Amino acid sequence: MPPAPLALNSDSLVDISHESLIRGWSRLKDWVDVEARSARIYRRLAETAVLYNEGGAGLWRDPDLQIALTWREEGKPNEVWARRYHPEFALAGRFLDESVAARDAQVLKEEAQRRKEVNRSRLTALIFAVAFLFSLAMGVYAYGAKNKADRAKDDAVAKLAAEKAKDDALIQKTAAEKAKTAKAPAKTAKVETKKPALTAKAETKKPAPTAHHVTTNRARPEKPSKVSSLQTLTTVER
Repeated sequence: MPPAPLALNSDSLVDISHESLIRGWSRLKDWVDVEARSARIYRRLAETAVLYNEGGAGLWRDPDLQIALTWREEGKPNEVWARRYHPEFALAGRFLDESVAARDAQVLKEEAQRRKEVNRSRLTALIFAVAFLFSLAMGVYAYGAKNKADRAKDDAVAKLAAEKAKDDALIQKTAAEKAKTAKAPAKTAKVETKKPALTAKAETKKPAPTAHHVTTNRARPEKPSKVSSLQTLTTVER
């Protein structure tokens, strides 16, 4: 180890004289842990890249891919450092880049598929909405048509009832006229039946003619008798 007055630089070599210093040096312990973890990630990445190049492995996906990307972003490894753990640093870098490209393409594909499914769902919802509105319109139309048919049926029934009532009234009127017409011959027959009796009664009440009456009757015009008047009345009623 250089003496205390000498300044340290990147080429200075520091040798720890006692291991107890290592156990008490917490920062050194953190550096060792970070180095071991970084070396482990790199070796695994390089070995997988070799296998992928030989066709024995596939590209990385999350979470392995994201762990490797975080390691490269934070550790910023270089080829000089990497040679201490694995010689295929360039192959590991290409493998990591191809894995990122494949992941991004998959994300874009899934996003496109998701948008396609969303559009399909919207189209399906639109079709169902149009079908529902059409069904609703047809229902309203059918309801209106049914009401119109019911009103037409009621009007037809009312019209038939009115015509039936009119026909019944006409039948009753005709029957009344026939009954009235049938009473006329009966009344005429009754008059004809009473006519001989009236004639006989009139002849009985007629006084015997005297010479003066005969002379007078010859001089005066002959008046119509009561029987003749009754006959005239009967003829008029017929």
